[in-house]
Amino acid sequence: MTRLLMHNTHVRAIDRFFSRAMTNGINPMAAMDRMFDSLTTPIPPADGTEFTLYEMKPTTYRVEHEKDEKGNVTVRYLVVDPEADLEKPEISS
Repeated sequence: MTRLLMHNTHVRAIDRFFSRAMTNGINPMAAMDRMFDSLTTPIPPADGTEFTLYEMKPTTYRVEHEKDEKGNVTVRYLVVDPEADLEKPEISS
């Protein structure tokens, strides 16, 4: 059995949300459904987008979209190696 513990301020905030929605002519249940839908919908980044994820060391990723014959899109996150872009001098031994 799961219990939901809500503090008095949380209950009051929910009560105010429903009161304001009802006085403005908005269905509060529909507003909550739209809010939860927007929170749970994944938003894939645009093709070619690069971003940095900081863990123990910063890593830059490039996003690529790949379509198959059925039209399904696969989103790939490729690691961008900044040192590979630099020309490395040849060392003769």
